[in-house]
Amino acid sequence: MPSKKKYSITLLEVLIGLVLAGIILSFLFSLLRQTLEKKQEISQLKQTIFSREMMRLRMNQIINSLTKNESGIYVDSYEDRPSLFFYYENKDKDVNFCGMIHSMLYVNEHKQLVLNTFSKQDNKRDEVLLENIHAFTFELFDQTKATWESEWLKTKTQLPEMVRLHLKIDQDAYDLVLFVTEPKNPIIYGVKL
Repeated sequence: MPSKKKYSITLLEVLIGLVLAGIILSFLFSLLRQTLEKKQEISQLKQTIFSREMMRLRMNQIINSLTKNESGIYVDSYEDRPSLFFYYENKDKDVNFCGMIHSMLYVNEHKQLVLNTFSKQDNKRDEVLLENIHAFTFELFDQTKATWESEWLKTKTQLPEMVRLHLKIDQDAYDLVLFVTEPKNPIIYGVKL
């Protein structure tokens, strides 16, 4: 009867196994690091998009309020900075900011795009819409001249057709066009009883 020979692992086989395990682990850690970096980039991008979208929605809310009677928009300066002023009828959860209010959009000394809102009772509310603003300009479209204007006087009774905001946020340029629509032929829904 032949004797069975016991097979033992050699040192070379152990070293080859350790090298292969090291290669696999380094690949997995590299993949994990790349995944975490991409996740962080996506999170920052989501935050950027979210803040810009919130600013767009807030500005759209104001622009939509301009279409009501006794509202307006004009350009002036505040603390030697160009500012966009609005006055409009507002509905708010805070009763102090209901009714006719005035708002001012400008970039402050901290490079923040700020919307200051003033009520009839001289209450003030500051909303920081965006951060790290390096440049802020705006234009208003005059339909009668068919041109973009950087000046819009308070005495002008007509509203601009569009408002265009130019923002430089860090190294990124961001343009936002808002349409001021006055319902000339509103849709009226009849109800049959």
